[in-house]
Amino acid sequence: MRLRGQTALPLAVLALALAVRVADPAVVEEARMSVFDTYQRLSPRTYQQIPVRIVDIDDDSLARLGQWPWPRLRIAELLERLHQAGAAAVAFDMVFAEPDRTSPGRVMQLWPPSKGLETLRPYIESLPDHDQVLAHAVGGTNVVLGFGLTTTENQARPHVGAPVAFAGDDPRGFIPSFGGAVVNLPDIAAAAAGSGSLNVLPEPDGVLRRVPLLAGLDGEIYASLAVEALRVAQGAGSVVVKSAGASGETGFGRSTGINHVKIGQAVVETDPNGQVWNYDSGTQPARFVPAWRVLDDDRTAADLAGHIVIIGTSALGLHDTWATPLTPNAPGVEMHAQIIEQMITGDFLRRPDWAMGLEIAYLAALGLALVLLLPRRGAFWCAGLALGAIAVTLTGSWAAFDRLRWLFDPIFPAAAILAIYLIASLLVLLRTEAERRHIRNAFGHFLAPSIVDRLVMEGRMPEQGGEEREMTVWISDLANYSTLSEKLDPPEVVRFLNTVYTVMCDTVEEHGGFVAQFVGDAVVAAFGAPLDDTDHAQHAVEAAMDCRDRVAALGREMTLPPGMELAIRIGISTGPLVVGNIGSKRRLSYTIVGDDINLSSRLEGVNKVYGTTILVNEATVRQCGDGLMFREVDVVQVKGRDAPVRIFEPLGREDEVPQGAAKAAAAFADNLKLFRQRRFAAARAGFQAMAATDPVAAWFAARARDLEADPPPEAWTGTNVMLSK
Repeated sequence: MRLRGQTALPLAVLALALAVRVADPAVVEEARMSVFDTYQRLSPRTYQQIPVRIVDIDDDSLARLGQWPWPRLRIAELLERLHQAGAAAVAFDMVFAEPDRTSPGRVMQLWPPSKGLETLRPYIESLPDHDQVLAHAVGGTNVVLGFGLTTTENQARPHVGAPVAFAGDDPRGFIPSFGGAVVNLPDIAAAAAGSGSLNVLPEPDGVLRRVPLLAGLDGEIYASLAVEALRVAQGAGSVVVKSAGASGETGFGRSTGINHVKIGQAVVETDPNGQVWNYDSGTQPARFVPAWRVLDDDRTAADLAGHIVIIGTSALGLHDTWATPLTPNAPGVEMHAQIIEQMITGDFLRRPDWAMGLEIAYLAALGLALVLLLPRRGAFWCAGLALGAIAVTLTGSWAAFDRLRWLFDPIFPAAAILAIYLIASLLVLLRTEAERRHIRNAFGHFLAPSIVDRLVMEGRMPEQGGEEREMTVWISDLANYSTLSEKLDPPEVVRFLNTVYTVMCDTVEEHGGFVAQFVGDAVVAAFGAPLDDTDHAQHAVEAAMDCRDRVAALGREMTLPPGMELAIRIGISTGPLVVGNIGSKRRLSYTIVGDDINLSSRLEGVNKVYGTTILVNEATVRQCGDGLMFREVDVVQVKGRDAPVRIFEPLGREDEVPQGAAKAAAAFADNLKLFRQRRFAAARAGFQAMAATDPVAAWFAARARDLEADPPPEAWTGTNVMLSK
């Protein structure tokens, strides 16, 4: 349930991101286009000397030859010069939609009636009409005329230069469609070798990035000016559109639009709407030839032999400019030239029709991986995954552009992955903080702050209901507590116990244990939980010895009733225990349960018999290894247990035990061996020699004397049976 809560919101964000990507709103598209523009600015198309030129009606030509529009005679003269130079095709980035007002017959209509005018009329009417002159010039060359398509419906229809055939799905449902047209004068249009649409479709931000190669009007398919110019230059009879379902084109059972446009020998890959991405080279002066030079300089005209020539204008006053990724006000005529260049070289930008599907699949896979991994692996590990995915997205997109000229969107997948990571990380952080608060609230009152801090750091919750593990437990008891409590007032007893408890709790926690409970003057401490501790036995014994010494020191500082001293007795046992949150449904306590608690309690009481302060079982000694020095005290059968228990007394840390104490321990072991061999006289003598300073030796000396006087039966094992707790 907790994992489901951690993934629900990130999954919702992922689903929203995928839905937004499929819908592709304007803001997403604009961000994507902005990146593609940046790519082009970083690595624009290298201009090559392709046989495509613009005869430019520039400001200098207007200054030399007169303002625009020029008489059609001059346009015809320009055509003748290009024809004589051997231009492969001449395309007009303009429409001759109205009669030339400078034709003699039209000029004469502007003059007021007079006798002189009547005299001149026969001569003027004998002069050729300028539009007829242009039509004648158009008919004598490979000319492609431009026309404009409009959204406003009218009856005008462009002259079709060559048919547009198609293979596969009908492309008319995909190409941009219009309602009317602005066309050339009929005589001029009829004389042309071809005609093409001048329409371009800038993006919503006004930047021209894609150019349609085809357009539709009344069910008719028209080629663009660039397509017609290339067709006429090659002498091709038609343009062929290949869509999904055509031979060699796969649509996977769907109408996915246009794939290619074939113009003579050139096969141009398009988007589903028949558009091509312009791989912008920026404005290149080498493309432009001033119109006045073509008219005045034979060498300039001769240099255009075999070229596709586009006649247009770069004059600012004629306002034929467009914003492109590289240029804010590029001449419109240059766009047609760039498209023709790219159709010849094949150096186009491409956004494959599967690009969007790949981007969506990539986002879905990475987003789902983050959603599922973050709650399990954490924010830090997944930060590497998220940053790596974003880096792959950005570098992969750039590499695809730089090497393959493919356009893949890096922004939306990267932004979506970042958003998913941040939201999922926030949820993980909130969950982690909640768990930390829970841990602190649950264990802060009975575990050491250092242990709680480690639990918080590791994010570990002690198991609800309890878990079995090997631990060491000890129980302490204050010597002479009953007598002491009789001599103190109840408030003084409470203050006394709190003072002693504080010292003992601090000592236990310093050694990695925790106080499981207080029972009167007794303290139950456990080692080995909630955090794993392979040295729990040694830590328990060290804590017991330190508690013994610190409580004794505390007693010397306190004002106690005359004749009393402060001392504790501790019994320690190591074995399997159940530790966890144990209790009723209404009240739980983090504590321990197990038989070794009872054993440690019995060992605490055994201290009274031998005059010791700390006794441990054999399992504790084995767990401690070589870090501490012990001496075996006896084998006892405590009340309530059938099996005898070997008990030991810790003497201290090996490197801190005085040499004399170590020798005394060895002598005690020798005497204990004599005692168990039933050599009671020798044992008594040995123990008696140590009795003045060793209460355990004094007890054995008295016991050996009794057994020497009244020998035990043959079945005697030396086990001391405890008849009381």
